[in-house]
This record gives sequence, C-alpha cells and structure tokens, in this order.
Amino acid sequence: MHCNCSFRGFRYIPVINIQVKFLYLSNNEIQIIQNSSFEILRNLEELDISSNKLNYLDKDAFIGLIALRKLVIGNNYELTYSIRSFATSLFKPLISLEYLDITHNSRTAMDVNFSKNVLSDLVALNSIGIDLIGEHDTTLVIGEGFLSLTKLRTFIAGYCDISFDNKTFINVPYLEVIELEDCSFEMYSIGTLRKKKLRFLSFGGSGLDILIEDNVHKFMIMIEDFGTAYIETLLLTTNFGMLQCLPSDFFLRLNGTGIRHLILNENSLHEVTIRKSYKDPIRYNSILPVTLRHLEIKNNVLQTFKVSMPHLSRLNLERNNLGYFLKYNRYSVTDTLNLTDINLSSNKIDRLHASIFHGHTHLENINVSNNYLTDISFNISHLIWLKTLDMSSNRIEGFDETTMKTLNHLFENSNLQIDLSNNTLHCNCQNVPFLLWIFERNTHFPLRNSMSCEFSNGSTNLRSQFKRTVMQLKKECTSYTALEICLSIAIMGLLITVFGGLVYKYRWRLRYIYYMTRSKYKRNIPDDIDGNYKYDAFISYSDNERNFIFKECIPILEGQKHIKLCIHQRDFLPGEDITQNITNSIHESRKIICIITRGFLDSFYCMFEFNMARMESIYSRGGRNILFLVFFEQFRHQDLSLVMLELIQKDSYIEYPNDEQGNAIFWKKLGEAINKGQ
Repeated sequence: MHCNCSFRGFRYIPVINIQVKFLYLSNNEIQIIQNSSFEILRNLEELDISSNKLNYLDKDAFIGLIALRKLVIGNNYELTYSIRSFATSLFKPLISLEYLDITHNSRTAMDVNFSKNVLSDLVALNSIGIDLIGEHDTTLVIGEGFLSLTKLRTFIAGYCDISFDNKTFINVPYLEVIELEDCSFEMYSIGTLRKKKLRFLSFGGSGLDILIEDNVHKFMIMIEDFGTAYIETLLLTTNFGMLQCLPSDFFLRLNGTGIRHLILNENSLHEVTIRKSYKDPIRYNSILPVTLRHLEIKNNVLQTFKVSMPHLSRLNLERNNLGYFLKYNRYSVTDTLNLTDINLSSNKIDRLHASIFHGHTHLENINVSNNYLTDISFNISHLIWLKTLDMSSNRIEGFDETTMKTLNHLFENSNLQIDLSNNTLHCNCQNVPFLLWIFERNTHFPLRNSMSCEFSNGSTNLRSQFKRTVMQLKKECTSYTALEICLSIAIMGLLITVFGGLVYKYRWRLRYIYYMTRSKYKRNIPDDIDGNYKYDAFISYSDNERNFIFKECIPILEGQKHIKLCIHQRDFLPGEDITQNITNSIHESRKIICIITRGFLDSFYCMFEFNMARMESIYSRGGRNILFLVFFEQFRHQDLSLVMLELIQKDSYIEYPNDEQGNAIFWKKLGEAINKGQ
C-alpha cells in the first residue's frame, strides 16, 4: 500500500494505516518527529520525509521500522551532521535499511564523531547519499564509523566541497559506485582512487574553470589518478568548462583502468582528436582504450570527430554539430569495427558520407533522427545484421528507386525496422510507387501511421488513415495515368497526322529542295534563269515510247530543227543516282516536254520528272511555265491529275495527230513551244 502525504501542510506525523509499505511525507512543514511516531508501521519499507523543517531527530524517532529499506531525510536545511541534530544510535532500530539519503542539509562540516556514533549502526546499508563538506582533514568527512558499514557499495555526494587525497575514501574500502556531482575542490592528489575497483564513477561538474592554468593542472592530475584504479564506467559531465579539445593524453591515461563505458556529456567539446601537446595545433587521431565498449559524447558542440575504435560497441554522438564534417568524412579511421549501435541524431545532417558505415559488419542499430536527411544517400547494403534504422523527424518525402532496391535486398535477409515517423511524405502520383512500397513492406515500417502525407494543395492527411490514403491515391493516379496515356497518344497521333499531311502536301517541293541542295554542292550549276542552258529541252517519256523518241522525235527536232535535246537513255551521267540525274537535267534544260501516255502516268520516274519540272518552274524560273505536255493518247478528264488539268487550261499542251498532214503541224508547234522565250 502506498500513502502519499506530500504537499499537505502537515506539521506533525499523521496517523498512518498499519498496512502502509510506502509513505511519502515530503514538502510539508514537519519540525519534530516524536518518539515512536512510526512504531506500528512494521511493514513500512520506504519513508520519505525530505524538504521539511526538521532540525532534530530523537534516538527513538525510527523505533519499530524493522522492515524499512529506504529512508530519505534530505533538504532539511537546519539538520547538521552532529549529535545535536542526529541523536546517538538514532539509526540502530533500522536493521534492514539499505538506502539512506541525508544530502543537501546544513552546509556545516561533519562532527568528528558523527559517523562513529550515528552511522556505524547501519550494518545493512548498501547505499548512502551524504554531503561532503570539509576543510583539511578529509578523514573527518568520511570518518572511521564508515568502517562498520561492510556492505556499503554506493556513495552519492550531495553538497561537495573538499580536497581529495589518499585518505578521502580510506574508510570505505568496499565501494563500487561513487557519484560526485557538482564537486568543488581546491586540491586533488594522486592516490585518491588508487587500487579501487569501481563499477561506476561519476565526476560531473568538477567546479573547475578549466581555462585557468592551475585548474588545468588539477584536472590532469585527476585524470592521471583515474589510471591508478579500475573503473568500469566513468561519467565526466560538465567537467571541461570552455575547453574545446580533450587533453592530449586523456584516452592514454584511461587505457589501464579497464574502462568499458565513458560518458562525456554536457561539455563544450568542439573536437575529439589527440594533439601532440596541449598547445600544439597538429592533430592526431584518437586511440580509444582497448577495453572501452561504450562511448557517449552527447550535448556538446562537436564539429570534428575521428578516432580509432576497433573494439567499441556503442557510440552516441547525439546533439552535436557534426553535419558538415560527416558529409565528407567518416568518424572512424579503423577499417574494421565492432560497433553494434551508432547514434548521430540531432547533428544538423543533410547528407552522410557514402561509405560512413563501411566496415561495420556487426552494426545492428542506426539512429539518424532529428536531422535534415531527404533520402538514404549512405551505403547500408552490406549491413546484413541491421535491425533498426531510425530516420524519424527528418525531411524525407520519399525514397528513390535505388534506395528501395537496396532495402528490398536487406529485407530478404533480415527483419530490419525503419522508423520514418514525423516525416512529411509527398502524396502525389510521382510518389505512389514509394507509398505502395511502404504499404507492401508494412512489417518493416512499424510506425508508418506516424508519418504525415502532404498533398499538392498543401493539405495533410490524418496519420491514422495512411492505408486508406495510399489506396485512394493509387486509384486516382491510375485513372490519371490512363487519361494521360490516351491524351499523349491522341496528341502524338494528331502531330503525326499533321506532319504527315504537310510532308505529303509539300512532298515534291521538299524533294526538289533536297536534290537541288545536293546538286548545288556536288556540281556547279548556274542559278541564273536567263543564262545559257545546256539543253533546249528535256524529253520525259516512258520506255513504251522509246521508238517514237528515237525514230521521230530526235531526227526531227535535233536533225531538222537543230534543237538540242536531253534524253535520259543517252545523256544521263553514268554512275550518278537516277533522281539526281533527272533533277540536274531539268535544271540545265530550257523546257521540259512530257510525252503523256498511260505508261507515263503509271511510271514513278516519269511522274517524278513531271513534278520536278513543276517545282523548277516555281522556284528556279520565277514562276515561268517551262512545262509542255504532249498527249500521245486520248484521256478522259478524270484520268488526269488536277495539276495536269491546270496546265491544259493554260494551253500548255498539244495532241499528237498520228497522220501525215497533222504530224507536220505537230512538229512545227512543238518546235515553237521549245524555242518560245529563248
């Protein structure tokens, strides 16, 4: 049964139920504990009467408390360590007492007989909290009465203002834990801790201004003295004042202590490296004690940390300023490490060196929370024993595909747990693969419902609705994707259609420009339309009309009328591409005569010659008509193209009569058409 009577304004001990085991009477106004006040409380195990106004305790004050294990009488400012405040044999009834706290009472020095007459009866005492106030003889502070306390293992100092020497702890040879918080001392001598075997030593707040040279000397003596004892855990918080670096041989002094845990929190350290001497700016890598397994340097201002740590298991660098350093450097100079836990939280990290965890074959827990990380830029693919990766309270919006592939590989071989709580993910279609990946790998993201999801409009969904949000977003984005694909196909089809239509519409113009450009660079062809042409006329015909060309056309026009013709079977340059031959010949001829037959209309090259001639007239001859049609057969209008019908309307044609009288007129008109505009 617990009975809490704190902050009730009591001036006397109230009547308490006999069954109570835990009684709290702190922060009242009790001045006197009357004799036998607790006599009936034979079951009471814990009593707290701290922060009252006690100034005297009678020898029968605690009679009857045979089961009491813990007694707290601290913060009673009028109690002194003397027979006047603590009666002789006051604690004798407390045969089961294991813990006594009488710290932060009067700041007067301890009477010479206090420990012998008052404390020596506590034969079962395991832990004591007491003020250490003394002047020169430190044996008066922890007097001979402590020799009776053979079970005493823990010593906790309240007020602490003494000088430490080889006599300070001589009467407590069995101590395993010493907590000396906020100690001020004028002197510290080597031998204070000599040959002591301590599980825990706390020397927080040494009270030294470390920048004063004399105090630096005292501090170095204290560190040297640590090397004379066995210390499993050493806590040195708020010890270094404004000192930015550890003393040069700090770790060296601890190497023989068997130290396993070192805690340097709440200091002002800027770097942890070893210097050649205190004033030497040349830095050397720190070599940690080989027995050290746990190093904690929280709440400093570290900007540089690089040590040799082949045997260290746990490293805690929380709440420092290592962000810039760790972006380009590793914190260890050792290639192979035994680290299982690393804490780099609250270090203003936006990116970690890619190989920062190389060699960490045994790493199980990584904490990089409360930083500015946006992704996993560091390599963890080899960390097959990794159990937890804490990336909470960063700036993660999503992981890229490479990161997800790396983590998938780790998931196959381990039960890695990743904490992304208090990150604001992006809820958009681009991030759907990442959100679905988290949902599918939900066993590896136990706190996924603690992640926020921000939409494009700035709104944020409720964290508890993560699953529903992802499913809804997937559905919406799927429909958007289908719509985007359809629109893309439609737009692409429209562009292809428009482009194809333009190419088809201007196909002959494009061909003509291509061949003329090519011809310009391959052959020197004059561009002057009024210049002299190599041929008077280029004759375009199909192979079916070869006899007509060679038996009638050439003998009459060239033999009788002296018109120079270009005939492809005769005048084309051998080895030249046929399309290039056609374009060059048309460009070098004053007129182009097309012998229109059904074979002509069906021939690709004949139509090519016809259209190249049209382009020549438009783009090289200033729009002058150089094309003349000779209809060798009868055609219906619907058999001819619109372009040919346009030329017919301009009277740029003649029909072949195929009779003797008509033929004479035909050749006369054809010759005039060729020579027209000469």
